[in-house]
Amino acid sequence: MRVFRLISGLISILVLALTGCSIRDNPCSDPVGALVASWISKDSPITPSTIQYVFDDLDGIALDRYGFIVKTESERKKIVKTTASGRFISEWGVEGREPGQFAEMMGIAIDSQNRIVVADGITDWIQIFYADGRFIKKYGGPGKGPEEFIHPTGIAVDSKDNLYVVDQGNRRVQKISPVGDLLLTWGDQGSGAQLLRQPHAIAVDNQDQVYLLDQDMVQIKIFAGDGRFLRSWKMPDLLSQPSAIAVDRSGNVFVADALNQKIVKFKGDGTLLASWGSHGSESGQFQVPNGIAVGRGNDVYVSDMSDYRVQKFCGGA
Repeated sequence: MRVFRLISGLISILVLALTGCSIRDNPCSDPVGALVASWISKDSPITPSTIQYVFDDLDGIALDRYGFIVKTESERKKIVKTTASGRFISEWGVEGREPGQFAEMMGIAIDSQNRIVVADGITDWIQIFYADGRFIKKYGGPGKGPEEFIHPTGIAVDSKDNLYVVDQGNRRVQKISPVGDLLLTWGDQGSGAQLLRQPHAIAVDNQDQVYLLDQDMVQIKIFAGDGRFLRSWKMPDLLSQPSAIAVDRSGNVFVADALNQKIVKFKGDGTLLASWGSHGSESGQFQVPNGIAVGRGNDVYVSDMSDYRVQKFCGGA
């Protein structure tokens, strides 16, 4: 098994070199929000020279350890992997309610071993796969008990590969160890800063601080990895339906707004740094931005659920 994973990793690196995909460590020098690249959409004309993948009903998005982009297609129930330049590598997935299948794909994350973690809002499972799509295991099922979920929507992984699951229907977050043990729960039983109304998306920074996006409160709450509340800020004047969240290496926070069709960048204390986007299908515009991820060079990748495309922007320093 170890040999197989080693070979898979070497193949990924080889594909990276042959396809011209680069992993950029230095921040983009263009202004924040400047368009760097765009994948062709479902309705774009296809020619014999087309090399990019044509997406269908994009939802979540994540970046793996090799710089490849992994996306969920909620309509086709597929996981799709491309290079950072949009070249197709692979896809897998089938609709169903058996282990290894998908009913309603929600959040997606990738751990340090390049394993793909997917939350399912109908089966109420968290499923884990190898990078090539082979099923490993699942957690959960419907309910209110430990390691049970009602419509899990968001998922994130910390530096130790602990999973943080947004259990939206139970208005809580559950932290699960890499071997599947429940470590911590917070939210529904809390009060004040701990209280959650409609938690939706989640991200973890390089200090293992947890950033939780509450749609009903239009608020970001930051917690330590042990569940202690650290700080928060509200965004009602800036956002209407925040749908996704990501954090860069400097602790800056990027939020996608599905209703206002824009991306907003904050400092870690809630100070507004930048905002870009508007409704439409032109470059830099959005229909329903529903997924966001930040690369090592602070490139910001946004998946658009209704415009069937991914756009890549400069995230700044």
